[in-house]
Amino acid sequence: MELEEYKKTKNLTDADLGWFWLDSFKFLTLNKKNKIYNLIKSGKEVFNLQKYEKELKAICENDYSKLVDCANNEYLKMVWKELDGVVDFISIENPNYPSQLKNTDIPPIVLYYKGDLSLLKTNIVAIVGTRMYDNYGYLITQKFAKELCRSGVTILSTLSEGLDTIAHNVTIENKGKTIAVISGGINKIYPSINTELSKKIASVGLVIGEWAPQTETMNYMFQMRARLVAGLSSAVLVTEAGMKSGVKYITDYAEMYNRTIYAIPGNINSYKSSYTNLLIKNCQSMLVTSPKEILDEMNIVYIPIKEKEDVSDEESLIFAILDDVQEAHFDYLVLKTGIASRKLLSILTGLEIRKKIKKMAGNKYVRII
Repeated sequence: MELEEYKKTKNLTDADLGWFWLDSFKFLTLNKKNKIYNLIKSGKEVFNLQKYEKELKAICENDYSKLVDCANNEYLKMVWKELDGVVDFISIENPNYPSQLKNTDIPPIVLYYKGDLSLLKTNIVAIVGTRMYDNYGYLITQKFAKELCRSGVTILSTLSEGLDTIAHNVTIENKGKTIAVISGGINKIYPSINTELSKKIASVGLVIGEWAPQTETMNYMFQMRARLVAGLSSAVLVTEAGMKSGVKYITDYAEMYNRTIYAIPGNINSYKSSYTNLLIKNCQSMLVTSPKEILDEMNIVYIPIKEKEDVSDEESLIFAILDDVQEAHFDYLVLKTGIASRKLLSILTGLEIRKKIKKMAGNKYVRII
């Protein structure tokens, strides 16, 4: 598609193209781009940089001449080729640019996205947690994501391994809406294991970030992404996180942006819940034990999940045991149920296929709530 045709199709303006042009320069840091935005204010002025020569030389230093030399439509069309058919974009001047992000410190001058941009105008709760989760973290993340999305909340997360991936997957499985805020470019998804998940999210939800498609993720981008996660969300829910978790970046920005932070208490002896417990202890977050508490705070009607199904007496017994101990080894279930090993294995396999239980490492089973 030609750039002018794309501009009309997506209702973009010359201002959008101007900021996109400026954003394409990799030698300009985020801070420098933001200073240029605050200086000239209008993307239409981007190709008239000579008017701001003195100020821009102070901002860009030795790179000012590079900008002036490339201030033309040919360069704009050249950088557009990288995006064509791969990803869409909007600039900070676009009416669809999320206002909640515009009001943060250093908002991106351009957002790159794939999917339904209108989701940014819905009720958004970020669900974030540790990569190295335990069964408790899995269960509560699954439960909160499922009930929040079924009540109409859009679930936002980071596409990171662990609980963030679970939040996305559970939302998709329950036909909810989810947003993935990525750390690098959409053609360089990190971690690469979630590339297919990113495509699935783009088809039913939204994948969004501040980097051009071919940008590889670097360590510093995780903290930069954290400000987008907090800025785009109405609230942040931490389900399980240890003291060294990158979740801390997100909660720090959420506090800075006056977003509500929720935390689910965990085992006081578990390192994996140490940061969530600290958030509660220091009164930096609201303790929650039910999705309804979050929905009540957001003035959203809670829709309880009612699933009618016929279960056998043996299946009911297995559920009761798993509800009591949270996770159980296969041998423990044999002992407690009195069911023969071969028959029990068949029952457990059937329950797993129906997504009522999940087999974990070490031949252990947990119930899916």
